Amino acid sequence: MMQNTLNESPRIGCIGCGNMGGALVRGIAGSGLASSITVMDVRPEASAELAAACGASAVSSIGDLAAGSDIVILAVKPGQIDTLLDANASRALKDRLVVSVAAGVTLDRLSTRLPASRLIRVMPNTPALIGAGVIAWTAGSTVTEQEVLLFETVFRTAGKLFRFDEKQMDAVTGLSGSGPAYVFLLLNAFAEGGAREGLNKTDALVMAAQTFLGAARMVLEGGEHPEVLKDRVTSPGGTTAAGLATLEECAVRSACIKAVHAATLRSRELGGS
Repeated sequence: MMQNTLNESPRIGCIGCGNMGGALVRGIAGSGLASSITVMDVRPEASAELAAACGASAVSSIGDLAAGSDIVILAVKPGQIDTLLDANASRALKDRLVVSVAAGVTLDRLSTRLPASRLIRVMPNTPALIGAGVIAWTAGSTVTEQEVLLFETVFRTAGKLFRFDEKQMDAVTGLSGSGPAYVFLLLNAFAEGGAREGLNKTDALVMAAQTFLGAARMVLEGGEHPEVLKDRVTSPGGTTAAGLATLEECAVRSACIKAVHAATLRSRELGGS
């Protein structure tokens, strides 16, 4: 059973030390919120490296990890779920709060492997590493209100929390889960455009990144729709209008919508839904 209350620092365990598991563990470690962090991976070198970077402990079995954890983060590939969560793992994780970040893996599928665990399904994105992630989540019916509050306290250190019905989680994966990669591609493309026009490559990249950051903050902090903000920048016959016309000719808007759709479909395929 969970030992910690909301007034105490929880013990965090993470199964899986890849990109997402590593981002979450680093973010939690940086917050100073956890009293201890334990990690494991099918690749011992990966858990050892992450543990060294975060001041965590690396173990070799789910049993050892569960014994020292109040919250267990399951950050493995969807295809590893069935082999990793065997009968021994199920017994070890009994009565634990398990937070899964496996893309597309439903609560029903998890519950067949972990019937005695309390389950939360999360779709974070990699900016969680710097506390700027999108943390979309849904909870199983046996999760208590105290556990929800504890989960929110821990994961709020990684970014903004959004609670959804589970049927919406594949779309969340397609938008915010995969979204940083789309932004990195676009950001780099704009920086390359600036470099081709004679700007220093380093300056162009920083300018592009700052432009994305500033524009995003205007949407988040100003409360105005992006179309309104876009029109405010665009003068008839001006430079911005010329650039926007080219983006429309190249169907950039349509390509972005299709990218989210493709990633959503893939999330459903990976989860078997």
